[in-house]
Amino acid sequence: MKKTTRCLFLLPLIALLGACAGTDTVAPPNPLVVERLNGIDRSQKAVMVIYRAENPAGRRPTVMLNGKDLVNMGHGEVFVAGINPGSYVFEMDNKESGTQVALKAGDEVFMRIDMVAGTWSVNGRLTQVAPQQGSYEATRLQLIDPKEIEMPIYR
Repeated sequence: MKKTTRCLFLLPLIALLGACAGTDTVAPPNPLVVERLNGIDRSQKAVMVIYRAENPAGRRPTVMLNGKDLVNMGHGEVFVAGINPGSYVFEMDNKESGTQVALKAGDEVFMRIDMVAGTWSVNGRLTQVAPQQGSYEATRLQLIDPKEIEMPIYR
């Protein structure tokens, strides 16, 4: 009788562990994002990629380009565009984080937004990441809705 009771207890536990083990799958690259990345003429433009991983915390922070609103980023979204060679300052709308880059044709710049707790709210923090990491992470997200892109030239 004890063996039967033990088996009845262990079967659901084994099934639960098996189900948990199967949830570690990595999302495949989003073909629309890959297409957008491959569609940029790198002989004339640099590639800028801004993304925010799946994390519903906080609001839709705005990334600014040279002091002007560029794009409002929701969670699980990626913004991909070609940008003319030159020097640029990318920063968050709260001015607490950003990066300055000098881009040449063919360069790639990947920036990740992480949501961090502030004194009164959750804000976005912009971090430049290595292209290998950024490409891997960004290609698994959804393309941003063009209505969230504030600068018309990048829609």
